[in-house]
This record gives sequence, structure tokens and C-alpha cells, in this order.
Amino acid sequence: MTDGIPLKPRLKPDQYRCVWLIPGEGGTTKRVDGDVELIADRPPRGNAYGDVPLKYQVSSNGETSASFPQVYSYATLRGELRNGLDVLLLDAQVISWHPDAAAIDARAALVGHWSDSGDPLTFDDIKLQVSGLDVISGVGPLKSFTFPTSGASFFNRSWTVEANPESEQSWSDSEAELKLSYDASLSIGDAYFYRMSFSPTLWIKLADRISLDECLKAWVEPIKRLVSLASGRSEQLTFLAVGIKSDDNRMPARERRLQVYGFGISQDPFASRGNEVSRTKPAFTTKWDDLSLLDLVRRWQSLVSDHHPLIETYGSSIVIPRQHPRAQYLLLIQALEGLHGYEHRSETERKAEEHSNKRRQVVQELESTASVSGPAMQFIKRFLAKRPFSSLDSCLRDLIGALPVDVSSDLLETALLRSVQNDPRRPQGVADSLRIIRNDLAHGTRGYPIQDLNEVSQILEQVARAHLLRVLGCGVDVQERAVNPDRH
Repeated sequence: MTDGIPLKPRLKPDQYRCVWLIPGEGGTTKRVDGDVELIADRPPRGNAYGDVPLKYQVSSNGETSASFPQVYSYATLRGELRNGLDVLLLDAQVISWHPDAAAIDARAALVGHWSDSGDPLTFDDIKLQVSGLDVISGVGPLKSFTFPTSGASFFNRSWTVEANPESEQSWSDSEAELKLSYDASLSIGDAYFYRMSFSPTLWIKLADRISLDECLKAWVEPIKRLVSLASGRSEQLTFLAVGIKSDDNRMPARERRLQVYGFGISQDPFASRGNEVSRTKPAFTTKWDDLSLLDLVRRWQSLVSDHHPLIETYGSSIVIPRQHPRAQYLLLIQALEGLHGYEHRSETERKAEEHSNKRRQVVQELESTASVSGPAMQFIKRFLAKRPFSSLDSCLRDLIGALPVDVSSDLLETALLRSVQNDPRRPQGVADSLRIIRNDLAHGTRGYPIQDLNEVSQILEQVARAHLLRVLGCGVDVQERAVNPDRH
């Protein structure tokens, strides 16, 4: 429902009648009646009815026939909605099963006023809403209120509201500008009803136009993941529209933007509520931690470009539903091991080179010794390690020890780690116990209770979350809140 919500989509998820402009042979275009279904969090689909484009075969006796299904693919497919808006399907397929009807599937849909100028479909104006934007902002749109105290006459006192200009935050560099603010809705002029409501929004203005895929990859997805990282929960993309900047003030920016429908976009905007914001304890807010959201996005983009292991494992998982505790445990251990290897790769390469040289020297000395037989020498060459020994427990020990909050005691108190203390392999401390459990799960040699794995995975996720915030450039206070959310 969008009643009372300032940020409103051009069209809410529903099915709409339209006319499809389907390319035919010889550069012609057929206008075919049909419909389009704009689905929340799913790719759009539609139908065409009537004289859909088909290929016919003519036999030697002059009879015509057509085989089915017939599939036609289009980079873009345009439709004209009955309400005057255009719908533009991306990567569309028209699938005909009989002569007078076809089903239409597409990867995404753009809805709004679109002029087919022949230019590439690129954009430099993005407006979006992610659940949790108000949480990471750190400041609301209203600064103060004045209202009658208990017992005062309602008719003899004033009600006042003061706006908070600090609720609008912006950051810019030579290539982009980000503005985090609130769309407002005011019910004015009704003698029986008065309401103010606010929707948190993020507006991105780019120096150069980019494709929709680049908008999603470079800006929308990093922002959704950063907000999720800050809030500690899986946030959703509730609104997305893209457009082209213009100096023509006669057309509002909203009219120039195309609303986007596709997988991962609910197009169900929300208005902020103070009690919901206060229930969430984020690791950071841009306002009070003096963090630039643009700098965080730039850092995220750089880490993605470098294939940083923590981004590609833990970073990619924070916006999806929680996995089975077994899978979550293995992913988090892998993420932390990858992080340690990435940050110590120079040292690892140096040790590997030293080991290789030492191995070569040892093999040469053994080969010069007459007492070593040929088969024995082959065995040594095959099984003498080509790389130096490395241990998972040392990686985990370093990363857990580097946190501003000690979680070792919390881990030792879990049922899972207590259960392996009497293991014949005799684990030495937290990191060694975590390694043994990981090896058992990865090799399938032993299983553990789901609730016990979940308890430990939650602590390990705090560890991974704090380290990812560190890698993104956040300070010790932010990292500490990630491990200890109650520290606010």
C-alpha cells in the first residue's frame, strides 16, 4: 500500500493492458493488443493477442503452414499502456504457440515516458530507496515539536513542527553526487485531518551516462549491501527509477525517470517510522560517524574490481536469506581464511619462494647421495610439499585477535566448542576447535547439531562483519558496534 507514503511508484505491481509494437519482417512494426504484468521482485511478463509476427512455409503445391513454437528475441520491446505511459522490456522473448497469441518474457521492464531517439539506452540519474536508509542516515527530517501538555485546552495552544535541514546529506566527487534525504507528503487544507510523512530516498547524479546493468552493478547493489552491512539485516530494494538529467525545469525529474521492474526490486516504497528506526542498532550512521556514503561505495567498487575474497564471499551473502547453519559456518570460515590470505599475500609469496628454493636444494642433495634409491627418490619428489605448511587455526587466531572486542570467551562458552573439547584430536583453544569443526563439516566425517552451529555462526558473522567494515575504512568504534550491537 502506498497511501500516505510520499515516494510513489509510477505504477504499482499489477497487470496492465497495452499495445505491443512488435518488429516484423522488412523493418515493419506490428501493433498487437496485449497486456503486461509488472511483478514485485520478479521479471515482467506479458501476452500478445491477434496478428503476432510469424514465419510461414509455402509448400510446392502452394499451401502455407507454420511450425510452433516460434521464438523471437529482442534487445528491447516497446509497449504503449492504456494510461499513456510506455513500457520498455529488456531482453524480451516473444513465444508463439499458435497463430493468434504469444507469451512474452523479459529480464526487466522500464515504465514511464520514453522517446525512441535511437540513442543508446543509458542513464545518469538514479533514484532509489532501500529499507534501512533512514537507519544509516542517523537523523530524521523533523527537528522539534510543540504540542499542548496534558490538561491544556486543545483549542488554546499551538501545534508546531520544525524541519531538520541536517537530515539532507550529500557527497560528491568529479564523477558522481549522492544525496540522502527524505521525500515529504503533507496533507494541508483539510480541517479534519492533518498528516506529515517522509520516505528516505537516495538520489545519484552521474557525470557520464551508463547502462542499466552498470547502474545496478556499480551503484544500486553496493548501496543495498552497505546498508545491510550497517544494519546487520538483509535489506531490500523497495524503489528504483533511472533517467537522464536535464536543464529543462518544465519537466519534473520524476517525469523524466523510468521506473524499473525486475528481480530484486519490490517497487513497494515505505515511509519512515521512529519506533522502527530506533529498534535497529546500526554499526554506523553516515551523520554521527562522519562517513561519506560515496566513499564507501567507491571502496566497495574497488574491492569488487580486485576480487577481494571477503567481498565475494561474505559481502555477497549479506542480502540473501540466511543459509542453513552448516553452509553458513563453512562460508564464514572460508571468508575469514580468504581475507587473511589476501592481506598476507606478499608474506605468503615470499615464504613460498623460500620454501621452493629450499626444496630444490634438498632434492639435489638427496639425488647426489648414492644411498637413496631411485624409487625412494621418486617418492620424495612426489610427496615433499611444494608449498610451505599453512594452518587455518593460525589465520582464525590472527583475525579474532585483531578485533577491538574479544569474542574468544563467547565462542568457548558455546555448546559447539564445548562439545569438541574432549575430542581425541585435542584442540588447543578457540581457533583450533573451529578448524576441527570446519574440517569435519567440509569432509563429511562428522555432523553437529543445527542449533549449535547456528550459535557459533552468529558470532563468526559478527567477526566477518567487523573485518569487512575495517576493510571499507570504518574506524574502531564502528567495528566494535558490529561485534557488540548493544554498544550505542
